[in-house]
Amino acid sequence: MACLSTRFLALQRLCLVGLIAAPALVLGGCSPDRGRFPSLAIRPAERAFGQAKAAPADAAAAAPAPIPADATLPQRLAALEERAREADARFIALVPEATRAAARAHNAANGSETWNLAQVALARLESARSDTAIALADLDEMATEAEIAAVDHPGPDTAQVVNTRDSVAARVAQQDSVLAQLKG
Repeated sequence: MACLSTRFLALQRLCLVGLIAAPALVLGGCSPDRGRFPSLAIRPAERAFGQAKAAPADAAAAAPAPIPADATLPQRLAALEERAREADARFIALVPEATRAAARAHNAANGSETWNLAQVALARLESARSDTAIALADLDEMATEAEIAAVDHPGPDTAQVVNTRDSVAARVAQQDSVLAQLKG
């Protein structure tokens, strides 16, 4: 019985401490001295380097429209090729900035502002490359399905899918080459 009574007293003390500490923690967030904390507003450097412009206001706005489930094979191939073409255009548009940033950072110390800007520029390139690679992955899946179906029912579908996949794969290979040169 004494053990139970000791546990009960300990629990009461813990609750009492919680009742006293909770308002202090909550009121601590109402500090009038807000000048000590950095603002989360967009800084001039972020604005200057396009961080505010590059980020879509809504993530769904940046995502490509889904391909309708009832789309024909030529429609699906055209949609995936268009996605790859758009991603490649974004990649190509980012190459000059990334090239300049990489050149400036060539002898810069890791962690320096110049090095960090080059890393951000390269990350943007890799993001555009990954959008192209996503289209390639979808085409790879379609090619595999077409080749499996061709075992039982040979037809021109396999050639269409493989040709489109090869075209997008060439874009990804070109992007990989540019990235390798810049990282070199």
